[in-house]
Amino acid sequence: MKVLVKKIFWTPQFLRFGLIGVANTVVHGLILVSLIEYFHFNVVMGNCAAFLTANLFSYFMNSYFTFKMQTTLFLYAKFLFASLLSLMLTLLIAWEMNHLGFHYLEGLLVIVFTVPALSYIVMKFWAFTGLNAPSIKAENKQ
Repeated sequence: MKVLVKKIFWTPQFLRFGLIGVANTVVHGLILVSLIEYFHFNVVMGNCAAFLTANLFSYFMNSYFTFKMQTTLFLYAKFLFASLLSLMLTLLIAWEMNHLGFHYLEGLLVIVFTVPALSYIVMKFWAFTGLNAPSIKAENKQ
């Protein structure tokens, strides 16, 4: 089990995934603040627009730098679906931790240590795999 964990998570690919995740959070925050403060969006619409923008940013960055895959509409649909699953898992953990009487920061801690790791696994072994997801490496060799 230890070897499997090291093989999946202690890799440059996982590090790139994590760094892109941090950058993605910054993109989301900057878009959200800009839309609310300068363009007078309401919070919900601002978050929707920020999520979509950050999700596209994350998709392109992870496609190119993390998983070395060409971008396609089909691949983005899988990525978006996986992203929405991660969002649902985040909300479920937050709700359950609150329901069990834990402080919200304890819930956040559980989320920070589980959701990105599970998201990486889904992205690596499902979203960025398959016949419809050509590799950038393969294209460069031709």
